[in-house]
Amino acid sequence: MEKPSLDRIWHTFVKLPSDRIGSGMHIDILRFKIRPALLDLKNRGIIDWYSFLIHDKKSGVPAQLEEGLYYIRVALNENIGPSDLLATLPS
Repeated sequence: MEKPSLDRIWHTFVKLPSDRIGSGMHIDILRFKIRPALLDLKNRGIIDWYSFLIHDKKSGVPAQLEEGLYYIRVALNENIGPSDLLATLPS
């Protein structure tokens, strides 16, 4: 993947069940559920870049309000707006 345009980056988070985090199951959720959804957005030309930030309150990068929040960052393609991205996401 090429470097993203910083002007087109958006980020959000997903909350994973707390019983999945300590067991390592969160990696499977990211790998088998979230990553395929992001690859679909990439293949459809909605985004051209994505990344995950995995940390907890103890890391302080930044400290989160709740445990189990995993940040996802995406860069929209040039001709795609935020409303286009939102229209493709599940509720």
